[in-house]
Amino acid sequence: MICRVAVASSDGKIINQQFGRAGQFLVFDVSETEDKTVQFVVLRENKLPFNARQPDEEALAATVNMLADCQLVLANRIGLKALAALCAKGIIALEITDFIDDTLEKVANSLRRILPGRV
Repeated sequence: MICRVAVASSDGKIINQQFGRAGQFLVFDVSETEDKTVQFVVLRENKLPFNARQPDEEALAATVNMLADCQLVLANRIGLKALAALCAKGIIALEITDFIDDTLEKVANSLRRILPGRV
């Protein structure tokens, strides 16, 4: 089974962006197969980042819709409105600040715990 993961990162190395302020999301396919593969899919530019203090509902909806094919979103901060919007789309969101490679390896090793019943 493959899990599509969106990562909020400004440099492609570290999960270092807040969900609502992320200018881009790196999208990866993570496999739970024996070889635990991680494959980069696409870089998605977020044209409508919103102000976390006064969220713009339209910008939030556009960002969530842009990530609708993902099962998991990783960002260093995720506000309550964004968390609720992602959850409503069936997307699990996790707050983490770490190296992308290390985190995706952990995701590959823990897919059944992170996404119970989905993989």
